[in-house]
Amino acid sequence: MKAFALLVFIGLGNALQAQSWERVHTLQQAPPQNGPGGDFRFRVALSGDLLAFSDPSWSAWGRVRLFQANGGGAGTWELIGEVEGAWAEGNTPWGGFGRTLAFVGEDLFVGGSFGSWRYGASSTGLGALERLANDQARGMASSSDRLVISGPLVLNLPTGVLKQFVRNDQDDFVVNGLVGIPPHSILQEGTCPGSAIAFEFPYIVVGDSCWTTNDQVPESGILKTFVWDPVANNYSADASGDYGGYWPYGEGVTGMRHFGRSLALNGDTLFVGLEAIDATPHVEVFVKGSPGWVRHSQILAPEGLEQMANMGLALEANGPDVFIGTDHGLAFYRQESEGWSFEGFDDLGGPATAIVADGERVAVAVPSLGRIHVYERSPTSVRELNGPSVPLMSCSPNPASSLVMIRVTAEVPARSTLLVTDLLGRKLHSAPWPHQMEVQLERGANWPSVTLIRAVASDGRTLAVQPVVWTNE
Repeated sequence: MKAFALLVFIGLGNALQAQSWERVHTLQQAPPQNGPGGDFRFRVALSGDLLAFSDPSWSAWGRVRLFQANGGGAGTWELIGEVEGAWAEGNTPWGGFGRTLAFVGEDLFVGGSFGSWRYGASSTGLGALERLANDQARGMASSSDRLVISGPLVLNLPTGVLKQFVRNDQDDFVVNGLVGIPPHSILQEGTCPGSAIAFEFPYIVVGDSCWTTNDQVPESGILKTFVWDPVANNYSADASGDYGGYWPYGEGVTGMRHFGRSLALNGDTLFVGLEAIDATPHVEVFVKGSPGWVRHSQILAPEGLEQMANMGLALEANGPDVFIGTDHGLAFYRQESEGWSFEGFDDLGGPATAIVADGERVAVAVPSLGRIHVYERSPTSVRELNGPSVPLMSCSPNPASSLVMIRVTAEVPARSTLLVTDLLGRKLHSAPWPHQMEVQLERGANWPSVTLIRAVASDGRTLAVQPVVWTNE
C-alpha cells in the first residue's frame, strides 16, 4: 500500500525574523540553606513590572522579596519590599514560608507549611491583607482572577486537596471549588501530591513525581487531571486512568522517572517534565482529549548537548515559546508547523529550578548560585545570536520512492549532523553532514511514510528541516 501526504515546504526564512529572548539582568541573592524536611528551592513570580522572589530556607524561616523594574533607572530592578516568615509563620522555624508563590493581578499569594497569605503588591512595596488558609500549601497557580492551592488534606497522609479561590465583590478571596486528590493505590512507596501544579481555567493538572509502585521501581510519577463542572460549580476528575491518574508506565513506556516533576499548560497543550533513564532526554507533550489528556509528542534534547542531559527541572510556556530548565541552565524552544524547534541554550552554571513568564519577560531561578535571571524579548532571533544558519533546505523528488536528494542554499557549518526523525521527533538515523550542497539519502528499512530531515549544528540548533513523504511499500 502506498502512502501520500500533502507536502508543506518548511524553511527558516520566517523563523529568522521571529522575536526571541535576551538575558538583560541578574539579581544576586544568597544561595539557599539546607533545612530539615522539605524542598527548599527559590521560587519566582512575575506581574508586569513586579518580580517576587522567595527563599523558603532563608534564616530558617523563609523570606519573600519584591523587586520593581526600572525602579532605580532604566534597566534596573529595585528592591521595594520584603516579608519574613518568622512573622507570618508564627515564629515556627523551617516552615518553608515562600515554598510557593503566585500573582493574581496586583495581589501576591505566598504559601508555606502553616498556611497561605495574601499581600498587596505595588510600587510602594508589600502590604499584608489577609491569611488565606491555615493548611500547608505545596503548590499554587493562577488563571485570570482565580487562584488554586494544592496540598495534603492531612499531613503525612497521601490524600491531597485542591482549593480554588476567587475574588468577591468585597475584594476578598473566598473558596469557590474544593476537590480531593485521592491516594493512587495501596502499593505506593511515597507521595508528594501537588508539588507541581498547572492551572489554566477550566483545567487543573497536578503532578506527583514521588509516587511509585512496588513493582515499578525506580520508575515513578503520576498525573491527576481535573476540569471545572459548571453544573456542580466545582472541579471533577477528568478521565482517571491507571491507579486513578495518568500513569505512563502501564502503557509499556519505560526509561523515565519523576514523571510530573514540572508542568506547564498552554491552552489545550500540556508539557510534563521528567527524568529520562537510558533514553534521550525529553519533555512529554499532551493535548486535550475528550475527556482527559492524550499523549501527543516529545520535545527532545539536541543530540550531543551535554548541558541538557537532565532537562525538565522546570517548565514554562508563553505563546509559541517553551522554556525548559536543565541541570546547567535554560533551553529555548519555539513551536513551528513541524513541532518544537530548538532555538538555543543559555548556560547559567547551575540548575534552573523555577521559570515564570509574563508577557514580554521571563524570570529564571538558579538557587545553587543565588541568582535570578531576567529575560526580555529581543528583535533578534536566538538562531542569529548563536551563529550562522542554513536559510533554506529542499528535498526532491518529494514524494520519493526510496532515494531523495537534499539540497541547501548555503554551506552547512562544520561538525553538523544530518538527522532523520519521525513526526514525534524520535531519531531514525543520524550521520555527520558530508559538507556538500547536495546529499543523497536512501530510505531506511523501518522508516515511516513521512519523516523529517534536519540539518543540526554542533551545539544542537536545528538549522533547517524538511518533511519527506516516502511512497515505496
